[in-house]
Amino acid sequence: MTIDPNQEKENLFFINNLCLILSIFSLIYFITAICLMGSGTPIKECKFQDGMEIPIEIKDKAQVYKVEAHYTGRINGENVSITGEVTNDEGETLYEFGKDMWFEEGRDDEGYWSDSSRDMSIELAFKDKGKYKIKLHKEGAANNAINNSIEIRIKNKVKSYVGFTQAGIGALILALLVFYIFNASWVNSGIGNMFEEMSDD
Repeated sequence: MTIDPNQEKENLFFINNLCLILSIFSLIYFITAICLMGSGTPIKECKFQDGMEIPIEIKDKAQVYKVEAHYTGRINGENVSITGEVTNDEGETLYEFGKDMWFEEGRDDEGYWSDSSRDMSIELAFKDKGKYKIKLHKEGAANNAINNSIEIRIKNKVKSYVGFTQAGIGALILALLVFYIFNASWVNSGIGNMFEEMSDD
């Protein structure tokens, strides 16, 4: 059976265009996932209180919550450590997290300088139905007034970004696989030439 070279080129052109389309869809999925990662519905925004508890109830499906803390204080040398834990309805600790936040400033031979660590961001996954509590505590800073310099935000994350990420990975793998199957000789020869040039050097 004789293979028409022109038909073979047309088929290869179609396959390569298909791979390009899959790659474009993969890129769109990834961009959409990145946009959704930062989204979410705030369920609590307040000033920090030592020992504060935020109740969470998971009714039907797994959910992701994001805990954010931002330190706005400008007390030089003050260090505050925010620690947290997630407990279930029986009081058992499921997760623990924390972050040191601080602000420093001064002057040296080069003039004024400042350094700080102001933000904490933690994502918590709740897979099972039930009632939970997010508990937050403060360590290190004895000054109670510093509580007003810490802002707390709890978000119910949009989980759909996971699906877009998975779809993007799937489309990219499929595009690479199809491209390699129909262009294996070209890919292998290119890799072989690359190794020959490296060995010559």
